[in-house]
Amino acid sequence: MRSFACYVFAALAVAAAGCAPQADPAAEVAAIRAARERIDRIVAARDTTTPGTFFAEHARLYPPTLPPVDGAAAIRSALAAWLVQANASLTFSIDTIIVARAGDMALETGTYRYGFDGPRGRIEDAGYTLALWQKIAGQWQISRYVIKRDETLVGRE
Repeated sequence: MRSFACYVFAALAVAAAGCAPQADPAAEVAAIRAARERIDRIVAARDTTTPGTFFAEHARLYPPTLPPVDGAAAIRSALAAWLVQANASLTFSIDTIIVARAGDMALETGTYRYGFDGPRGRIEDAGYTLALWQKIAGQWQISRYVIKRDETLVGRE
């Protein structure tokens, strides 16, 4: 009798595990793309306060050639410093978004282009990005953001 109860319990546990809610990957990818489009519009407008709101409070930004930046407020300040440069432009292009099966995390890869007018002329930069998105309180926020410069992309369209 005891072994029968164990089998029944095990079967119920397996059935319950199979009933766990699954995320809709296409809907989650669309939500992240929509968040990304909002970020792009804000950056294009050179809004120096809003971009940091897409970063989680515990976020970490890894800018090229600089030490990591920790926390949403510090990231907002770093982004503002980049956007206030003369004739600054910053654009992103998403290559891939992969959503975790549970729908609570996602990985985004892409490219960026950044330019501004320096004291000796236009300065251009380009490279790759890697973002770790987390769903926090029902909203997608960036938890980690890595920017990798690639000199071979500068000047290419």
